Amino acid sequence: TLWAMGRNDDGQLGDSTTIDRNTPVQVPDVSDVVQVSAGHYHSHFVKDDGTLWAMGFNSKGQLGDGTTTDRNTPVRIIDSGVVQVDAGGKFSLFLKDDGSLWGMGENNNGELGQGDNKNRSLPVEIAGSDIIRMTGGCHHTLYMTKDGQLWGTGKNGVGQLGNDNLKDHKTPVKI
Repeated sequence: TLWAMGRNDDGQLGDSTTIDRNTPVQVPDVSDVVQVSAGHYHSHFVKDDGTLWAMGFNSKGQLGDGTTTDRNTPVRIIDSGVVQVDAGGKFSLFLKDDGSLWGMGENNNGELGQGDNKNRSLPVEIAGSDIIRMTGGCHHTLYMTKDGQLWGTGKNGVGQLGNDNLKDHKTPVKI
């Protein structure tokens, strides 16, 4: 089961309300959850069947459902194959069982690694294979490949990509 608490003005708790909760409430009709991640007023979870679900704030398309409509109940985003999810600032990432990394939502700083600053309301592939770990910061993405290489994309104004410069990167760079 999935339980949630805290701020809920955008429906990020998934309990069909926008009421803040100072004690845990069960998200209705959700079971078999293996991972959950919370971002900037949005949440994602993965079920044991590999499906990806989302709820909450969606102004930049960060839920990945093809809209910018906020959701106060969970909506299924991916039907199978998801092994990890991470909700960044106003974007989200997920890793599939084939080692590919995907993202959706805000891309103002190149967080999604597409070579542009266009937001995406549907998932786009960031890296194609051999990805084993990933994380989303406020405006940047980091990921690691099977061979131990670290890559990043997005905002780098204070060196968060660790590549010895302060330039933002709209496509992944090796760190």
